[in-house]
Amino acid sequence: MRYKKGILPALREAVEIGRRAGVAVHISHLKGHDANEAEQILGYIDKTARHEVDLSFDVYPYQPARRCLLSASDEIWEDGPLAVLPKLLDPAMRARFAAGLEAYDLELDKIHIAWTLSKENARHQGKLLSDYVAETDLSPEEALCNLLIEERLAVLLVFNQGDDRLVIPSWPMICI
Repeated sequence: MRYKKGILPALREAVEIGRRAGVAVHISHLKGHDANEAEQILGYIDKTARHEVDLSFDVYPYQPARRCLLSASDEIWEDGPLAVLPKLLDPAMRARFAAGLEAYDLELDKIHIAWTLSKENARHQGKLLSDYVAETDLSPEEALCNLLIEERLAVLLVFNQGDDRLVIPSWPMICI
């Protein structure tokens, strides 16, 4: 799913693709960010999606999630991954990166650096993003874009955001 569209729009798109292709759809690690979003997702699945495709999904059995660090618009990927690094130097792209951080309401003090490609930045593994940013004396977008460039985009994070009450048992494991 293209999560940058938002979870519900991305889910609708995946269902539409499955419907048009005449294939079943399975969503891995489906998760709402809050109770309202979880209810909207389940409502859409129950009232619409399950009637359009053979739909199943699974959920995280835990709250933390692992993701790559790059929350900019899909536009950054338009020319392929090799073109991303130079784009991260563009002030306009950094402004969009900053807007992405704000739009996703990322709490940097709840996100750990799990892995970096280089030995030079391996010392930051396990560190909170907020601590990493503070050490740089840069804005979050400047510090994180610089880290992405240094690591050739290979920065994995562990997100500890969300509400544990939205993790099992409040979600069904499969939708029939």
